[in-house]
Amino acid sequence: MMGTVYDRDAKARIVAPSNYMKAACLSGVIAADGTLFSGHGNCSGCMEWLGHLAFCSAGGFSIRDATSTADRLLSGKALDKTGPQSTPRDWTTYRANNRRSGSSSAAVPGKARVIWTWAPNPPLDHTAEASAGLETQSTQAISVGQRVYFGTAVGTIRCLDRKTGQEVWSYPTAGRIISSPTFWEGKVYAGSGDGRVYCLSAEDGSLVWRYRVAPLERRVMVYGHLMSSWPVNANVLVQPSTDAGQTGAVAYASAGLIGPSGGSLLCALDARTGETRWETRFADQSETLPSATGQMAWYNGKLWLHVGDSGILIVDPLTGKAAQAIDFDTLDNRKVASKAHMRFSTCGPSQGQDIGILPGGWVVLGGRQSYLPLNVPGLGQPRNTAAFLRAGPDAAPLNANGYPDVVVLPKTHESDAIPVWDAKETLLFGTRSRRPVLCMGLGDILAAEIAAHPFNAVAAAKGYWNDGLRHSMAPDLPVGQQRQVLPEKVNSNNFLTPLLAGNAVIFLSGDAGNWHVVAVSRDKRALLWDVSISAQPVLGGLSMTRGGDVLAPLVDGSVVCIGARWDLIQAQP
Repeated sequence: MMGTVYDRDAKARIVAPSNYMKAACLSGVIAADGTLFSGHGNCSGCMEWLGHLAFCSAGGFSIRDATSTADRLLSGKALDKTGPQSTPRDWTTYRANNRRSGSSSAAVPGKARVIWTWAPNPPLDHTAEASAGLETQSTQAISVGQRVYFGTAVGTIRCLDRKTGQEVWSYPTAGRIISSPTFWEGKVYAGSGDGRVYCLSAEDGSLVWRYRVAPLERRVMVYGHLMSSWPVNANVLVQPSTDAGQTGAVAYASAGLIGPSGGSLLCALDARTGETRWETRFADQSETLPSATGQMAWYNGKLWLHVGDSGILIVDPLTGKAAQAIDFDTLDNRKVASKAHMRFSTCGPSQGQDIGILPGGWVVLGGRQSYLPLNVPGLGQPRNTAAFLRAGPDAAPLNANGYPDVVVLPKTHESDAIPVWDAKETLLFGTRSRRPVLCMGLGDILAAEIAAHPFNAVAAAKGYWNDGLRHSMAPDLPVGQQRQVLPEKVNSNNFLTPLLAGNAVIFLSGDAGNWHVVAVSRDKRALLWDVSISAQPVLGGLSMTRGGDVLAPLVDGSVVCIGARWDLIQAQP
């Protein structure tokens, strides 16, 4: 049931239980021609991957084997080239910044229209039922100054002119790109399905350096794309160095597929040269082996990783030493089964790929999985919830009851994305509501959930995880009234992927064949504009430019820019 493999001769278990290679309940696996086939799982315990898996021998290679980091680095001719610099209003990385707030101080115009649309040439077929846009969509775009940067399903990193949508440059990689590039001091950083991190000149796309995070060259077919066995799926996080003896910045990248597929890696690279500062390999083949399909965030001088069933890892940026944010095994009064259930329900794959650090030190998990087809709502059951973890300076503190401050939201707050926030407010959208979408502040969300699930010490002592996790809230969170964010003029049953601008809340609205990007003012909650777009947008893909244009990638690989007409306004610097 849980993917255990035994050696009959040695009479020993050689692969530990793992949800990732678990077949559908009561179905088992099939061994044929030296290959182990696992069928499609259909429960929330195995939803990070959908479809069929095939396993074969690794050929004697182990991720523990040492490989030279110098042989994996290639320096380009643009190593010392300078480029444009960003401002606080620019959207420089996935979800805008390293705390993943999904917000911008830029203001959207009072009226808007589609300014331009960039489309791949030749067009990509996104209509196949098995794909549903998963294999054709572009990443969330980033924007600095007059340039827009994004990655594509065919493995190119592209730069467009912000005013016209015309291509400025493109750079090919050898694998699919599924997460946004990052801009840092005139350079663009991106991870690719070929197992490499690329650093390019933001000005002309010339190579600064590339580094193979994957320990060796090995390929596997992943949903129709030939990729490395250790693809770099998550956004490359670039942060100023915290080492007193070093200057500049560090680029952090993770690589890997799923736990049993050769393990995973995490590395820190010098952002200017690509040289390795440290590398950490995870290869224990256990149930809690980190998966590299989750995103990273930066908080309080530490790197925070959302890593599937392993929960949240907090990584020392100087050494690469990783520790769980919640050490479930050390909690008192817990049965073994209950601890595993706590880990899964709090930090498991049902919480999607995203991680963010909210005001007040709350860490939130949620969003959609990296490989979830767009025709599957939530987790297929659906069950895309969010989990909030109260984080202290180094880890999650235990409260007076002896348990970590964690709140897991129920189905009533299903959402395709984690909240968006800035210094003024934190908003979470409910998904697929039959009324104007309920947009709640963080204090309202947690207060309502904790009130509905008071702490029960007797039940917790018996190992019932529900009552142990939902309990008294920290007193410093503001609690107001639940409120509807949308005016009655917005007529739709789906409200998806919020983005917080300086003066408005932006979101997707619609359903099959009828999609819109909508802006509602933050002060009066009044409709500013409602713009129709040509195809289904990528969920979680909205971003902004410093001038207030909204960028929306579509499932057919196109990118749409929505804003005021450039010939009618004075361009903002």
